Amino acid sequence: MESQRSIYKLKNGRQIEYAIFGTKTKTGNKRPDTILFYHCQVFGDIWFKETVDAAIRANMQIVAPLRPGFGRTSIYEGASSDPYSFALEMEELLDHLRIDKAALMTVSSGLVHGLAAAQLMPDRFTSITASHPLLPVLGDEDLEGTNGYNRLIPQTRLRFPQALRFMGKAGFAFVKTKGPEAFAKAVTRASAKDVEWVSRPNILPIIVEGLYVHQENGYIGNYGDISFAEDWRPLLIDCPVPVRLVIGEHDRNVQWNAARKWAGELPHVALEILPNCGYLAHHQQGPVFLKWLKSDLSM
Repeated sequence: MESQRSIYKLKNGRQIEYAIFGTKTKTGNKRPDTILFYHCQVFGDIWFKETVDAAIRANMQIVAPLRPGFGRTSIYEGASSDPYSFALEMEELLDHLRIDKAALMTVSSGLVHGLAAAQLMPDRFTSITASHPLLPVLGDEDLEGTNGYNRLIPQTRLRFPQALRFMGKAGFAFVKTKGPEAFAKAVTRASAKDVEWVSRPNILPIIVEGLYVHQENGYIGNYGDISFAEDWRPLLIDCPVPVRLVIGEHDRNVQWNAARKWAGELPHVALEILPNCGYLAHHQQGPVFLKWLKSDLSM
């Protein structure tokens, strides 16, 4: 689905680029229900038509801010992006858009930023639904069932932290030089469903557009590095809203054991395993996510 980007200039001088998909105007006196989408992908602000059409039918809108350093979103100073800083900026953006209530949806390391937003604005969000969630990794046992890029980076942090920045840059360089199809095969090497999905002729061009539209600023201001660099368990443990961890049954690039552990230990955390999909579960079964989020927003 073609993106629909806008720019908002923040009070601190930075700017946020964001896209809105689905229903963008109120129907009669009813405003659309809102999903705030925190992605961690080079094409995260681009949605496929099936899910956008389903959002329109459900009178829902997906607000997708671009992460720092992508598109025309200003980069942060320093090596990493503080999730609390991003949360403050999202509060300002939601005020600007006159959105008082939303459900949070996150992908990958967008989860930690979603947790920070919920902590800052507990009355504004009904829930967090985290697709392909990256979770705190404290030891090898948390990585059971995981392979690919999301095993390599936590292992580097645990055993050779001096090389973490290099490994992160190497991973992004691989994306830029080898192309999105090669990247998909690398990070989902045990998920045949995802390789088939991203290779489809009607899907791959969307990923390519999402990859190269961000060339101007490149990968400066990594939105996800805190997921691997710090122990952010308190954000998950003290989250004031329900958290739904969603993993596609064929996804082998996510911390399966950690997800099971947190869902078993924390009453506000649940684990959903979606059949017939993998890494890109939120696109492969987008209407399922919309039903969950619509229900959360109605409570």
